[in-house]
Amino acid sequence: MLTPDAMPDTIQVRSLSTADREILLAMYRTFDPLGVAQGLPPRNEEARQIWIGRAIEEEINVGAFSPAGELAGHGFLASSDAGEAELAVFVHQGFRQRGVGTALVKAVLQRAGQNRLRRIWAMTASDNLPALRLLKRCGFRSSRFTFPVVELELELPAPVSS
Repeated sequence: MLTPDAMPDTIQVRSLSTADREILLAMYRTFDPLGVAQGLPPRNEEARQIWIGRAIEEEINVGAFSPAGELAGHGFLASSDAGEAELAVFVHQGFRQRGVGTALVKAVLQRAGQNRLRRIWAMTASDNLPALRLLKRCGFRSSRFTFPVVELELELPAPVSS
C-alpha cells in the first residue's frame, strides 16, 4: 500500500531488472495516468503485463523508491535508432509533485550519456502540463506537435574522448 504522506522529500533511484517485474506490476495496477498519449500504461491486465515485460528488458530502466521501499515511479529508455531512444516516465499519483519525475529523468539521462546515446525524445499529451513542464525543465525542447501529442527532444553532449 502506497503511503505518500509518510514519505519525506528524499527518494532513492536505482536500476531495475527483470527481478523487479512484480513490483512494477503492483504499482501500475493502481496507476492513474495523466493525459492520454499512446494509452500507456495499458489499463488491461494482460496488455499491461506484456508492456511491462518489454519495458523491463530495456537496458536503461530505473525506479524511484520511497524511504519505506514503495515504488513511487518508473522511467526507462526504449531503444529506437542507433544513438537515440524514447524516454518514458511514469510517477504514481500518490507521489506526484514531489520531485520523483525529476529524479527519474535525471537518472535516465545520466545513464543515457554513459551509454553514449546522443538523442533522447519523448511524447506526451498536449494537455499533460506537468509532464511538459518536467521535460522542459530537464532541457527538452518541443520538436513536433500533432494534436493531441507533443514530441520533445534533447540532444546529449558528445562523450569526451580520453
